[in-house]
Amino acid sequence: ELTAGIDSNASEMDKFATIYERMTNSITYDHDCIRRTDKLEARRKKEWDDKDYTAASRTTGEIKQERREAAGLYGGLVNGKAICAGYAMILHEALQYVGIKSKYLEGYPLDGTHGHAWNQVKIDGKWYNVDVTWDDNDGVEEGNHCYFMSSSEAFYKTHTPNDVYADENLIFNSKEYSGSGKNYYYKMNKLYATDEEDAKEILAREIADY
Repeated sequence: ELTAGIDSNASEMDKFATIYERMTNSITYDHDCIRRTDKLEARRKKEWDDKDYTAASRTTGEIKQERREAAGLYGGLVNGKAICAGYAMILHEALQYVGIKSKYLEGYPLDGTHGHAWNQVKIDGKWYNVDVTWDDNDGVEEGNHCYFMSSSEAFYKTHTPNDVYADENLIFNSKEYSGSGKNYYYKMNKLYATDEEDAKEILAREIADY
């Protein structure tokens, strides 16, 4: 279980990191669901173009049914497979369970090819952007941490929320993490280099720890 054994007295950072790592270790992205959904959406588009609205309505129902498990809690928690909506929903519910504030957001990646979902989480009084789907969708078991507690400056270079101004007090406020575009995971673990010597030191340390 994602929240099993987490000490209620642990820091918010430790709680979040534990749940995050457990998700990237136990859930994989459901590519098959996306492929099947894409075919259904292509069919629905043709039905709309042909003005066959009854058929298009039926196909819409098929799409919802196809996505139901992978986009909800069941797919990731029971089957071990999820799409972005499922990842974001599971993370949101797990964080709420251990007392960490979280928001479920929807929007689009910059290429705009598909809708997307992610989270904002409040750790130690500051809000961060998190995309566990993209961090887990690279074949690396432990996740790549590129979207682990990211500042909006960095995060919104690749993500566009549906309602970016709908909740200004949450998304753009003085308590938001502003890390000059940095991802907090790399800052926390001293993985940023400012010159060649820093880069050599980081590379040597990472190779030694591998």
